[in-house]
Amino acid sequence: MSHYSKRLVRTSDLESEVRCSQCDKLLAKIDVREGALTIKCLRCGELNSILCSEEVLIVIMDLEGTILYINNAVVEVTGYTVSEILGNKPSLWNSHMSEDFYIKMWNRIKDDKQPFRGIVTNRRKDGSLYEATLHISPVFDARKDIGMLVAVEVVLKSNSLTALKP
Repeated sequence: MSHYSKRLVRTSDLESEVRCSQCDKLLAKIDVREGALTIKCLRCGELNSILCSEEVLIVIMDLEGTILYINNAVVEVTGYTVSEILGNKPSLWNSHMSEDFYIKMWNRIKDDKQPFRGIVTNRRKDGSLYEATLHISPVFDARKDIGMLVAVEVVLKSNSLTALKP
């Protein structure tokens, strides 16, 4: 399997392309319409394979952390509806970490332009807590500026945290 160094090229407000940063080969097209995201690999025709996973939460955000896309797993795990989530920030459900945690996370992503990995404790809409591994990667545009952020969260299975009463 080939490994491509990728870059994101925004072609319109609703469409982007993923291109090889070395040869400029078009690898995939991304189409965002009405809160849905379609990614089609141009080599194999595969659509959204990881984005449709029920076990992996996918969140795509702008540089300020505003949510542009979620997969169905986000709704299933957090208990929030699509309309409650889109246009909001992930702090809707993951504000259970310390301020220092978030400062370090955003410094690594925005200043160092590096992916962030960690374990987080999040709160569902019903107040129950869950732990998950979190990976946030910056996606760079043609000028090598951060164009968007992709967060991948996997709920830890041995998870039986209970909500704290206020």
